[in-house]
Amino acid sequence: MRYLAFVTNIHGHFMEYIHHIAMSIAKSAVDELYIVVPETIKEKQNLFQWPDTANIHWVYFEEKRLKTGRPLRDAYYSSKELSRICREVKPQQIILLLLFATMPFLPFMMPRGCKISGIIYNIYLYRWRRQGILMKFQDVIKYFMLSRMKVFNKVFILNDATSTAMLNKIWHTDKFTYLIDPYLPLDKDKITDCRKELGISTDKTVFSHIGSITRRKGTLYIFDIITKMKQSDRDKSCFVFAGRIWGDVREDFYRQYATLRDTVQIIVKDEFCPYEFFGQLCMSSDYIVLPYMNTCNSSGIIAYAAQFSTPVIVPAGGMVPKLVRRYHIGKVIGGDFTESFISELPAFYSKQINGSDQYLREHTIEEFTAQILER
Repeated sequence: MRYLAFVTNIHGHFMEYIHHIAMSIAKSAVDELYIVVPETIKEKQNLFQWPDTANIHWVYFEEKRLKTGRPLRDAYYSSKELSRICREVKPQQIILLLLFATMPFLPFMMPRGCKISGIIYNIYLYRWRRQGILMKFQDVIKYFMLSRMKVFNKVFILNDATSTAMLNKIWHTDKFTYLIDPYLPLDKDKITDCRKELGISTDKTVFSHIGSITRRKGTLYIFDIITKMKQSDRDKSCFVFAGRIWGDVREDFYRQYATLRDTVQIIVKDEFCPYEFFGQLCMSSDYIVLPYMNTCNSSGIIAYAAQFSTPVIVPAGGMVPKLVRRYHIGKVIGGDFTESFISELPAFYSKQINGSDQYLREHTIEEFTAQILER
């Protein structure tokens, strides 16, 4: 089978997913893989050890040529570029790591003989009641096309078996397929507690917020919490922010950081953090705080926390709290997140909240590649 994996950017899980697929294909004597990605991936390729085999091929394109800032125009240019490459490569199976980045144009541009599978991360079912007529119309059109057009082989719904079943029922199809979000195993023998290195005393309770820091991650809610905490609680707490701070929150983030940093210990690592450092933080933290505003997506951070049985703290509503409850990964907070968090502080300080590694047993790389390669 000749596969082609395509993605228009390398943020989030995409680099990991590409690596998982490449490692699986490299072991095959009958399959080959074309990896079509932005050339900016070269800046981060050294994060993984890639297979050097004859059946793995890299195809790069300029990301800026496909990015205009207008989603529909971007989707058109992305579809046009992928269609051109497909005519040269002639893949039998196309894997879109970000399916909606090419919708609705790609199915009308594809050469004959290609079948498309793709991943959906943002499930519209969670936001249906609160979105406007235009967004509802766009969702209906997209999902109608996915369910009816023969060029789509499988539509993978990431980490949400319930929504997968509901979508198949709503759209009278069996194309929607549950896809696990695999965890990236960390070598615990190489990961050490970093409290001393970061200057955190052993008597403090450490709340960490890791991954890309942006408005949709609810990062600024953590500053709201600190603002409303008693000074006695601040004295026994440490807050760690680790990950690249995006422009949509950068100004607000540093303004609030400057206001609060003399009243509580706050550590900021505004940089692209290696996976091992995330592991160190999970090992060294008492809690991972994920006040996500986007309730329609899964989260890779919960898998890092699960590897060290470090409990996560999340707001109620959406997919992530569903996973936290199902796999006993931490604490789901209902109501106003800030107020509820503060009311739970006595339980947090007494370490009454526990984490679990149950999530890991069902979210392996082997299971992910078997599903996405349809083996």
